Amino acid sequence: MSIKVNTSADKDIALAQRKKQLRHDCRNRLATLCKQQPLFAHDAGRQAVEQLRSTRFYTSCHAVFAFVSYGNEIDTRPLLDAVLADGKQLLLPRIIPDTNKMDFYAIDAAVPLDNQLETGSFGIKEPKVTLEKVVMSDFPCNALFIVPGLAFTVQGNRLGKGKGFYDRYIATVKNEVASDRQPVASVGMGFEAQVVTDIPCDVLDIPLTHLVTEESFYTCHQ
Repeated sequence: MSIKVNTSADKDIALAQRKKQLRHDCRNRLATLCKQQPLFAHDAGRQAVEQLRSTRFYTSCHAVFAFVSYGNEIDTRPLLDAVLADGKQLLLPRIIPDTNKMDFYAIDAAVPLDNQLETGSFGIKEPKVTLEKVVMSDFPCNALFIVPGLAFTVQGNRLGKGKGFYDRYIATVKNEVASDRQPVASVGMGFEAQVVTDIPCDVLDIPLTHLVTEESFYTCHQ
């Protein structure tokens, strides 16, 4: 009688399956939430920004790496407008075509935001390539990362959409940017309904330092 031994490959497959099921559940939950309350995403986004602006991380930062919301995500337009109104540098992501990587571009505060965006990968609004691209050798000081996700835990774990764009970019920052230019915090932004008790993770999943929702600002403890 043979005994089956679980290999690392088996564990990887099981982890991927758990993540896939959780993504499916989260997408359905978000679709229901936003369908039942059409204005909820915008209202929640505005309330989350109020939570964020009262923190020392935001008030002291000079630059904010944010994202343009899409689909049933919390509305980040209030955040983008606030960053520009507060005189901070706004940086937004653009996916590099046919890769699993992305770059960030600096928004020109003197030009209307919508004039600097175009529909890019996956139908998401992205900054135009004519804008200035962030390079690791000249990474902004006192930067704050605002990160999307399908689900979050108060311990700092995040469930992304499965492509690994943010984990890969933040890992590059950690490895290539000087210690005195490392981001002051990485903050997950989403609905309170996206906060869950457990998310399956592996070594490639980079934990968040904080989490902001329409109800709370959490300091994450790994």
